[in-house]
Amino acid sequence: MKRRVNLGIAVCTILLWGMMSGVCGAEVSIKGVKLVGSFHTCPNTDAIKKMIPAFEAKYGAKVTIIEETYATMHERQMSEFIAHTAAYDLIEYPYQWLAEYASGGHVADLYELINNTEVYDPAFDMDDWIKSVLLIYGEWEGGLYAIPNKFDIYIGVYRKDLYKNAGMNPPATWRDLKVASQKLTSADIHGLAIPLKVDDPMMCSFHPFLWSYGGDYFDDNKYPIFNSESGVAAIQTLKSLLPSMPEGILNWGYDECQTAVQQGKIAYMLQWHAFLPGLQDPETSKVVGKIGYDLSPGTRLSRLQSLGGWAVGIAADSRHKEAAWKFIEFIQSKENALKFAMGGGSSARKSVLANPKVTEVQPWTPVLLKALENSHGRPRILNWMEVQHTIATGFNDILLGKIDPEKGLNKIAAKVYEEMQRVGYHPEKTGPRPKY
Repeated sequence: MKRRVNLGIAVCTILLWGMMSGVCGAEVSIKGVKLVGSFHTCPNTDAIKKMIPAFEAKYGAKVTIIEETYATMHERQMSEFIAHTAAYDLIEYPYQWLAEYASGGHVADLYELINNTEVYDPAFDMDDWIKSVLLIYGEWEGGLYAIPNKFDIYIGVYRKDLYKNAGMNPPATWRDLKVASQKLTSADIHGLAIPLKVDDPMMCSFHPFLWSYGGDYFDDNKYPIFNSESGVAAIQTLKSLLPSMPEGILNWGYDECQTAVQQGKIAYMLQWHAFLPGLQDPETSKVVGKIGYDLSPGTRLSRLQSLGGWAVGIAADSRHKEAAWKFIEFIQSKENALKFAMGGGSSARKSVLANPKVTEVQPWTPVLLKALENSHGRPRILNWMEVQHTIATGFNDILLGKIDPEKGLNKIAAKVYEEMQRVGYHPEKTGPRPKY
């Protein structure tokens, strides 16, 4: 049985030990250790790579980062886990894979290192993390398997100049967004761009629609409930926005939407905030100084914000867990997290988000703090990759008009019902397989 640890007590105990021993921070010798990390190819990883020389100079260890695309990294990480190759020490992954990785014994429980006074440095200050983010990204059945590495919230991005000239405020509801997008669509500009490529962009874009209508994906038995009236209303609303979007939007991911906004061709976009620094770079963006930031729209019932992001943990098979933890401490220390944010990175540390210097370079920070007051995480289930593909592919058919929304959602739910049973969940405790 997994041992639950009271994090506050653990940290207090470590601090007391530090005062009694006269040590300001724990130091462990890792000289000569060679660490290998599997990380997602993105600007955050570029920033981490820049920290490696300083880490190596301080500890005498070596670090190699293997970059993976989102499309390939899950399969590659899982193949190494299953073969027990110990190829990786550090593992970066989106939090929706946490259930699979932790339950499968593929990643180490970090509490074992946090509770080790010879390894954990109290200056890392676990209490400085936004608690809700830390728990969603890393906690599973009493263990802590990852630390936030790329904090992300899906927010609204709009052209302040276009909305002002049209006499409109940024949209608070999907209806507002539809009206504004229709009004602002012209020969040169599309009123709206939402990433809708299968799998991940489609799903991430649908989350705020579903939640704002009071829906969700599963009940406590993992019975699919996204085919409810709320789900039908959500997909119909999303489909109604398509006429204001560019042709081929169902093949657009985050990068395509981002590029179109930077080129001045989009009036409003939904996007992860970690992409936003590119909108302020005059070398790549034609809309510098013209962009405003707001919460994702919703309904009169709800305006839940979608919490996403990536976490970093330690492979269970790693032979260098202590050294891997010191690397995590280093790249996510208070000092380095602030430097990272000042350079355009995304940190879930409270001290970073509250720093006015960060707000100067990341003007969307106030929106993030407001979003955290009413945010929601996506499902953390054993087979999220399979389920996500099934749902997103089905949504694509609905948006293309190949099947009507109600029948289409029931068809998707029936497939997901079977997928949940195959991995050991018991949706049958709620009811029979959905019919279509």
